[in-house]
Amino acid sequence: MVSADKTKRELENYLNNTRIPLMISLVYTEIPKERLLESLHKSTLTINNDKVDFSTLADSLSKDNQYETIIKHMTNLAIKNAVTDYFESIMKYCEQTKQFSVLKNQQWYNYAKLIRNGLSHDYQWDFSRQKKSIFPVTYKQIIIIYDLHGTLLKENQMPLSVIWGMLEEMESFVKTNLN
Repeated sequence: MVSADKTKRELENYLNNTRIPLMISLVYTEIPKERLLESLHKSTLTINNDKVDFSTLADSLSKDNQYETIIKHMTNLAIKNAVTDYFESIMKYCEQTKQFSVLKNQQWYNYAKLIRNGLSHDYQWDFSRQKKSIFPVTYKQIIIIYDLHGTLLKENQMPLSVIWGMLEEMESFVKTNLN
């Protein structure tokens, strides 16, 4: 997260760096399963003399039909982290610089807020703290209605292309609309 004393430039850098883990996660989804498993079986990671053997990860990915489930979960976690960090950082910066009204007027604001909340609440829509008057929330032909409260988020409600585009819009907003 961006701390209270961060400048706009530091926020821009933070957002750019926050998208990198999402990109890396997406790259891993494109590596053929056999090649990834072979590489993981041979790999270890050492940080400060602490070693992690990735062969156990390869074994987990090899079991039953876990590969697709684990890859999807990894991608969802990366999306969750990116959306949450983007939204929270921009919101805090706008609150601190008294530009929150500019943020609330962005086309993506309510959608990003709802997606962020849903991803953070066990992948379920949670509108318990939302005013009913904001519904329906429409963003890029996606319509979120209040009746979805308590249901699971579905891929068609947060397609990767829409999330990626929203992150780009959020970065652009910081660069062009904020002081």
